[in-house]
Amino acid sequence: MRAAPITSPAQTSFEELAARLRTAKVTDAPDVLRNVCAAYLNFARSRPVIYEAMFVLPTKIKFASEATPTGLRAAFAELVTALGPDRQNPEFLAEVLWSALHGLVVLAQTERIPAAGAEIRLDVLVQQFSEVIQSSGAT
Repeated sequence: MRAAPITSPAQTSFEELAARLRTAKVTDAPDVLRNVCAAYLNFARSRPVIYEAMFVLPTKIKFASEATPTGLRAAFAELVTALGPDRQNPEFLAEVLWSALHGLVVLAQTERIPAAGAEIRLDVLVQQFSEVIQSSGAT
């Protein structure tokens, strides 16, 4: 079974991802969302094999459940926080953000989209999410 050997390094790496996202999130910076998204993408680029073990290959890690590891919960919480305070349905918005970031990572790593446009794609993603956040307002 392939999942068991991958689970342990992936769990440890979630803690590293959470730390990188936390470091990128300077709360007074006007571009917190961009900084956190860039940190996520940079983590994936700098650790492609680990990223694949965390999010692509089969593991025994439970996502979005009581059994979700602390490091994974912490990384997800950083995405939620980066969206700003008092959001309506912040977990769903963070899941969509995470899905978009993951899609960018996987498409780039598998060369389905060219590396040359990475910063432009990041700008588009952040701009679109910023517009959604501004239009939805606080709860």
